[in-house]
Amino acid sequence: MSAVAAFFAVGLSAVALRHFSPSLFHAAQAADPSRQQAEASRTHLALANQAEEEFHRQAGRRVYPYSVVPGGVEDARELKWVAEHDPIVAVHYAGFDYDHARIVRLVLARTVYLSYRIGGHVYWTRRRVTLHPGEKLITDGKKTARARCGNRVEEVPQQATSGSEPPAWKFDEPLPNFEGTAMQEPAVPFQSALNRAPTPGPGAPLSLYNPFTGGSLIPLSPPPLPAVCAPGKKGDKEPDGDSDDTGKKKKSGPCATGGGSPGTVPEPGTWLLVASGLGGLYWQARRKLARA
Repeated sequence: MSAVAAFFAVGLSAVALRHFSPSLFHAAQAADPSRQQAEASRTHLALANQAEEEFHRQAGRRVYPYSVVPGGVEDARELKWVAEHDPIVAVHYAGFDYDHARIVRLVLARTVYLSYRIGGHVYWTRRRVTLHPGEKLITDGKKTARARCGNRVEEVPQQATSGSEPPAWKFDEPLPNFEGTAMQEPAVPFQSALNRAPTPGPGAPLSLYNPFTGGSLIPLSPPPLPAVCAPGKKGDKEPDGDSDDTGKKKKSGPCATGGGSPGTVPEPGTWLLVASGLGGLYWQARRKLARA
């Protein structure tokens, strides 16, 4: 009787889920527009940064990694224009006096704490970075930044640091022409059932790009499947093994050579059979309850 009650409860749960699930999915879809808007804004910002990098490369400027302003700025007017079109730069330069800012050239080397940008976030170094003589800086008298990359400098450590801080020499190494501030990775090879090899057997194994081992390729292949032999008919004798030169018979494997074909794997049960079984149990339970 308890088994009948359990199946009856499963049937009621399935009916309830079918009727009440649309409201749950509707609530999840209601939050999708805001999420899509955030994703669209992030994508637009990334495309704008790429366009700015390409413009600066065509203008002959060097682009340094982790730049707040890829390609840097020539004067305060250009920095103001970038801040008006890039919200990350606008927040980082909040309170900057563009009207009284000027470009200066560093006479002596000095060590400072440097800001750097990773995607849509700006962090500060935990260790001091060296600024070299002759380097251009833009300053309004209170806030100072590197003109070549827009990364601000401070004499005292700042709170917004990152555990994945790049080494100091990375800030002084300009990017090649085919790279951007976000390093590109090669695409993973795609393999589908539509482009398998015509020969029988599994196709070539997939490969994944591993960025932590210098870009090496790691082959991925499935484990070998166990052999499946067709069941023998009743009355059939076991095939004798081959005999060697001494006349002794060698043991044959689970599938004799020249024997039957490999067995077929049975198809898994379908939801139709499961539903039919549950329906039959429910009908029997209903009849028993009616008789009682």
